[in-house]
Amino acid sequence: MPVVSRLPTEVLMMSRAGCRILAALTVVCAAAVIPSALHAQGTITGHVTTEGQLPLPGARVLALGTNAEATTGDDGKFTLRNVRTGNVEVQALKVGYKSLKKTIMVQGGTANDLNFALASAVIQLTEIVTTATGQQRKVELGNAVATLGDVGKRVQESSITNVSDLLVAKTPGVILLPSPVVGGAPNIRIRGISSVSLANTPIWYVDGVRYNTTTSATNPVGAANSAGSTPLSLLNNLDPEEIEDIEIVKGPSAATLYGTNAANGVIVVTTKKGRPGATRWNWTAESRTVSDRNDYQDQFANFGHRISSTGVIGTGTRCQLAVMQTPKFTFSQGATCVSDSLKSYDYLSDPDATFIHLGRGSLFGLNVSGGNEGLRYFVSGDIDNEFGPIQMAQRDIDYYQSIGTQVTNSMFHPRQQ
Repeated sequence: MPVVSRLPTEVLMMSRAGCRILAALTVVCAAAVIPSALHAQGTITGHVTTEGQLPLPGARVLALGTNAEATTGDDGKFTLRNVRTGNVEVQALKVGYKSLKKTIMVQGGTANDLNFALASAVIQLTEIVTTATGQQRKVELGNAVATLGDVGKRVQESSITNVSDLLVAKTPGVILLPSPVVGGAPNIRIRGISSVSLANTPIWYVDGVRYNTTTSATNPVGAANSAGSTPLSLLNNLDPEEIEDIEIVKGPSAATLYGTNAANGVIVVTTKKGRPGATRWNWTAESRTVSDRNDYQDQFANFGHRISSTGVIGTGTRCQLAVMQTPKFTFSQGATCVSDSLKSYDYLSDPDATFIHLGRGSLFGLNVSGGNEGLRYFVSGDIDNEFGPIQMAQRDIDYYQSIGTQVTNSMFHPRQQ
């Protein structure tokens, strides 16, 4: 017969009671853990404002690494709930503003304050350039195109009197040397010299029309002698006040757009146009000086007397170095002049003899623009008067007056324009 083990009734009753006690303890422990976990979470409150301390509604605030997020109200306030304790990184975001991150030590059971001040983010629109094939986005072009940007603002804030001043050191690869004389043509090179014998200057287009930049040394019949014999450039006729933008197409690839003449590059000028709205008047006036800052050296003259086999020929003559007697070059070797004195004189520093003085110039301009949707207008005009540092010497003026000849303005300032 099988042996059956039996436990006493008291033991079974104690085991059942023990199970009840263990179950009760488990429930109590679980109940104690839940409030502890809830107690470990915290709350983050604060404001999101602009740099000017104005409320920023609609900004998103995120607690990184958690699911907590919030959106600011009209007053810029936000609240993040059920955030874990410890160091938490919080980020504030809004379109048109730079995002900002901050780290805060979150303590459970308390409200933690955190404020953000977002800076505005400048959004740059896609650049559009005008080429021979029309307007295209800059990113779609196969050519290297540089734009000068807001030309009007640059003209207002800096001293710019001609187109040459707009291009100096404004874009990489473009070298420009302004003319040293009044009315002279600037020397422009895009990416250096491309030919030894042919012209290396770029071509110009103004509002889609080829612009003639050929220099001229002659004046029309009856016209004033402008800038003397200096070759004049039509580039100086472009008024910076009337230019909206300048684009520079670099490299031989410009020839695919404008032909083989554009192998040296192309400079595209867009002038200002009238805009609908109230009439806008702009005027400008300036006065300037033109100074020659060269440090000219003294001129030297060696005076002496000439000699020959018969003796002294004359005194007070100019001795040339090729015939002057020296310890190594004697009379028997061909010397014919003996130096007596060495004189030096800088007549360019003599106010009674020099023709170099302080030049001056003046500029007056006026433009008006406006119109409506049916008619728009832009009218501009200016007058520029400048004379360089070359001026007739006083002794020459005295001579003309002594023979009864009137000294005209073009004679007195031969470099006037």
